Amino acid sequence: TLEEWEKHLPQLLEKLKADELNLIELRFFEGRPFKEIGEILGITETYAKVRTYRLLEKMKKMYLKK
Repeated sequence: TLEEWEKHLPQLLEKLKADELNLIELRFFEGRPFKEIGEILGITETYAKVRTYRLLEKMKKMYLKK
């Protein structure tokens, strides 16, 4: 459920690498668009999207292993 996910989110974020956490912060906590994230990180907008969705999938798998 959403409540369970929110409860475990801080633990999941602690397990991320610094660059992964930075990407999550830029997208979801600061609400920046992919184009801007790409410019900040020196990558293309498309690659920013790909990295974000791969990272979300990684977090989902980490959550389901608990």
